Amino acid sequence: MKHQVKIVAMMAAITLTLAGCASSPSSSSAPSQADTAAQTQLSADIEAVKVAIDNATTTLTSAKDSKLDWFATEQVNQAQQALDKAKEYYAEFASDPSEANDSIGFFNSQTNIEAAQEGLNNFHAKISQAEGIREQALTTLEDAFSNRKQLQEIGADTLYPTTYKQLDNELKNLVDQVANGKVDAAITAQPSLVGKQRGLEIKTAIKVYLSDAKDKLKRLELALVKNYAPQTLAQASAALMDAEAFIAAEPRATAKIKEKADAVMFAINHAEQVSIAVKKLRAMPQSANERYILNFEKLLLAISNELGAVDSRDQRLSKQGQLIVQFIKDSMKNEQAVQTAQQDLKATIVKQNNNLDILNKQIDSLNSKLADKTAYITSLQNQVANLMAQLEMAKKSAQKTADVTTTPAKDSGVTDEMATDTTTSTSTSTSTSSIEQDAGDAMMDQDPSSSPSTDSALDSSEEALEK
Repeated sequence: MKHQVKIVAMMAAITLTLAGCASSPSSSSAPSQADTAAQTQLSADIEAVKVAIDNATTTLTSAKDSKLDWFATEQVNQAQQALDKAKEYYAEFASDPSEANDSIGFFNSQTNIEAAQEGLNNFHAKISQAEGIREQALTTLEDAFSNRKQLQEIGADTLYPTTYKQLDNELKNLVDQVANGKVDAAITAQPSLVGKQRGLEIKTAIKVYLSDAKDKLKRLELALVKNYAPQTLAQASAALMDAEAFIAAEPRATAKIKEKADAVMFAINHAEQVSIAVKKLRAMPQSANERYILNFEKLLLAISNELGAVDSRDQRLSKQGQLIVQFIKDSMKNEQAVQTAQQDLKATIVKQNNNLDILNKQIDSLNSKLADKTAYITSLQNQVANLMAQLEMAKKSAQKTADVTTTPAKDSGVTDEMATDTTTSTSTSTSTSSIEQDAGDAMMDQDPSSSPSTDSALDSSEEALEK
């Protein structure tokens, strides 16, 4: 139909063109600047439509992958239709851009490119509407969706596919009510669905955790184990009922459920072993009763020997078992006492090690201070040695002077000069000894910890020597 309308439009355009040619001379001219700008803009618009269609296609695929069409089936279908329309109008001018601005119908002024853009706008509007419905449904029906997720996690959709499908259809009906604006009706119907979901969850949990135990207990019942071990079999049946009751009350307490399931299987295995032992006992002749008892005593004696306990076979069997248990308890108490003593000893060692660390640090500090004192004393001794050497040199110099002045004189005043020289020599010697004594006293009086004062004393001694 659209193709026929387009043919009619083309014929009309041809007619008008022929009429124009008859009334005015033909003329050709180069494209104006405005025409070039318009053509550039048209190319950009066409490219934008193409990119938008590609993005919309990706969005639709992602929406279906995320099950958006399950939440808002009608809206996603409408989005699909709008995108198909946009692609159809785009195809009109994809290969021939000149048709982009052609009208979509003889009596419709909307162009192909405008129709394609309108289709894209409708697509995005429907997708947004569908996403809003999904968000509202997840919020309004939160309990039902939580149970649905739990059923999937424990495998209810695989173990009981028919029941799961029925409940999923009920949930879908509630979602459709939300999509159609009937939110209150969906809220009212939700508790009934939640109850059914919980029932399937309990049924599935029992199947997952207790199916093996139930099957084995049924086999024991068929094997008439109750004729040989009625009490232990009854205990196993009671453990199974207790586990089922717990699952019904707490179907998501996985750790506790596993613990109870293990206890049930243990009780069933115990009943089986007891029945086997009773069968063997009944099949034994009376003459084998003593050997049967001795075998038990042999086992108890082996346990006693391994533990280091005394031989208690002079007691009845039940007493032998009690003595072994009491020995184990006493041994455990002693072991606990030893462990406590070991812990206390470890704590004491740690404390002593800490004290040793502190003492070692103090010793290191004292050694460091002692090394500093030793170095200082060595330096001081070197200074004293240098000073004594200088004093010795001063003595020798004074002695040479004295020797020169005491040489015999040729004139009559020899005696007086000798006396004078002797006095001078004695004075010099006395002065030198005095300087040496003062320097030594100054060095001995100095505190080794105050090196500046010692250096000052040494300087004073050197000045005295120079004088």
